[in-house]
Amino acid sequence: MSGKRPLRQRAGWTAIGDIGSSPHACVLRAAGLKVTSARLAALRLAPEVLRNHGHLTARNVYEAACRHGYTLSPTAFHGVLPKLANAGLLPQPTTSLPSRPDELD
Repeated sequence: MSGKRPLRQRAGWTAIGDIGSSPHACVLRAAGLKVTSARLAALRLAPEVLRNHGHLTARNVYEAACRHGYTLSPTAFHGVLPKLANAGLLPQPTTSLPSRPDELD
C-alpha cells in the first residue's frame, strides 16, 4: 500500500480509490492546499449544493455529504469552505446562524 488512506464512506458504496489520485486532489494540490477527505467531499458536493440551495453553507454541504455516504463531522465543513473559497475553488460560503461550529448539531 502506498500509505494513502482511502476516503471514508459507508458500507455499500463503491470504493473511490486513493484519496490523492482523484482530479479533485490535483486541483487542491495545484491551489497549494493539503488533500483531506473534507476538502475532497466539499469540492465534489459543491455543484449539487449550489444547484439545490443557491449558496454554500457548512450545514448544506454536511447534509449532502451524509446523503452520499460520507462519514465526516458537521464541523469539518465549517473550516473547509472558507479555505476553498479563499483559494478560488468555491464561492464564498454563506454564514447562517448558528455561526459557531459547536452549534451546528
